[in-house]
This record gives sequence, C-alpha cells and structure tokens, in this order.
Amino acid sequence: MRLNKSLVCKVPKLMRKIIFIALLIGVTLVVWNKTTQSSKTVVIDQTDYNLTFSVSWDWGMEERLSLNEKGGFWPLAESEWFEIYKKPYNSGAALYIDDRRKTIFIGTRYKLGILDLDEGTLSFTCDKSKIPALSNFGEQITTFGNREKDETLDPAAPSFPSYIEPKTLGDTIPVSPPPSKYYSVLQYLGMFGIVRGDGRGSEVGFAPADKAPEPRVALYVHCG
Repeated sequence: MRLNKSLVCKVPKLMRKIIFIALLIGVTLVVWNKTTQSSKTVVIDQTDYNLTFSVSWDWGMEERLSLNEKGGFWPLAESEWFEIYKKPYNSGAALYIDDRRKTIFIGTRYKLGILDLDEGTLSFTCDKSKIPALSNFGEQITTFGNREKDETLDPAAPSFPSYIEPKTLGDTIPVSPPPSKYYSVLQYLGMFGIVRGDGRGSEVGFAPADKAPEPRVALYVHCG
C-alpha cells in the first residue's frame, strides 16, 4: 500500500499547528493568572511551613489560603476559593497562634481555618464551637449588629475584614507576638488582605502585629 505523499507532509504541519496553539493557550493562561491574581507568603517561624494568601480578580473576586513546606513546590493543603462578597471589603485572613504554639487559627470571615503545626494539616470549618474562648474584653464586644457599641468600647481597633494600609506592610511574623485582646489563649500574628488602592485594589499584602493593631473579633465566622 502506497501512502499519499501530500498526506504524509500535512501530518507534521498539523502537529506543529496543534503544538503552537497549545503553547499559545498555555502562555495566555499564565499571563492571565499573573495579571488577575496576587499572592503573599509568610514564613511560620520555628516550623517547616509557609502560609500563602491569594486573591483572584476576575469577573468576580475570590480568596484562598495555601500551606506549603519550605522549599516545596506543591501545596500540602489549601482552602477552596472563597467568593468575596461586597467586593472587596470582606477579604482578608487574620492569624493567631495558641499559647502552646501548636495551632494557628485563621479568621477569614467565611470559615475558621485551623492549621495543625504538628501534623502539617490545614482545615476550614463553620463550627463556631471550634473558635477559641474569648477574653473578658472580647466578651464585651458585640460580634455583629451593634457597631456603635463596638466603637465606644474599642475605638482604636479596625473592623474585620478591612484593607491593609500600605504603611503597615511587612514580610515576617513577629518573633514575640502580642497577646490577643479578644481571645484568652491566643497571640495575634498579623493579617493578610488587599492593600488599599484604586478601585478593587490589585495587590495582596501582610500587616504583621508589630505594625498594625489587631482587628476586632476576627475569628467569628459567618457561614452555616
């Protein structure tokens, strides 16, 4: 059986076109992700882990947290993409560590994040019973529905979630973080969020506890 020479020539050309189109699509997706996403990573001291907060600006807005081993390429665990409501005001993640330095609690407004430093696991829950106990002062603060009372009792504290102010940006968690004002057995580490800017913002940053005050009752969850 004799092969048609024109068909033999067309096959490599067709393959080259397919490869070119695939590469073009891949490059387009990479560029799209670079221009519509921003991430910030902080090292968790005295552990083998990094924590990354990402925001995606698309037709809507979403946020996600990822746990990585230092030097690792793939995340050990990551949250789902949380849709940011009232865009972009309800974005951010406040970080706390317990007094045994075994667990990091993450307030996202949508769900409570729990990072087990011994096991290297990151999970998210709507179970309010998992929120650490409030301090005496924290019990006085209304968690929602009475902003006037909150401002009277706690006038210096930012609400949560909120923008990150450019002057408060940092790259590291404090070595000696302060005790939380609102939770009895936690230390406040800092907060991820969108840096204040034009429109919906375009940059994600981290405000460590030694540069910005603790947001008000940030571990409260607003899901099912």
